[in-house]
Amino acid sequence: MRPVRASFLISLLALAGCGGSTAPTSGGSVDRREAPPASIVVYSGNSQTGPAGSQLLDPLCTNVLDAAGHLLHGITVTYTVASGGGTIGAPTTPSTDSNGIATSGLWTLGSGTGAQTVTATAAGAGSVTFTATAR
Repeated sequence: MRPVRASFLISLLALAGCGGSTAPTSGGSVDRREAPPASIVVYSGNSQTGPAGSQLLDPLCTNVLDAAGHLLHGITVTYTVASGGGTIGAPTTPSTDSNGIATSGLWTLGSGTGAQTVTATAAGAGSVTFTATAR
């Protein structure tokens, strides 16, 4: 078992805006941009619920990984409303930070009830879909 760096643990604790959950990684470190992006995954902010037309409480957060599963920083992620007619507040095209996390602005649901979606996309990594339920 590899020892976890104290700075990495402190970084995870500081991620209150993105839920503070543990990100996928092999080895516990954020890589440079030397390896190309291979996948994008939800870090936090998925499956929220709120009144139709309201702003959700949590931002949408993603990780971009290389083919070996290492977190990458400095990779631009674009958040786009895919269904439901809502909006994403700024930033809509953040880059992954030094912890490997891209954080969107807050999602305002559309006026209809039911499932609504936002797609997060990163070049070379594909896309991932966030869902929310408007009631």
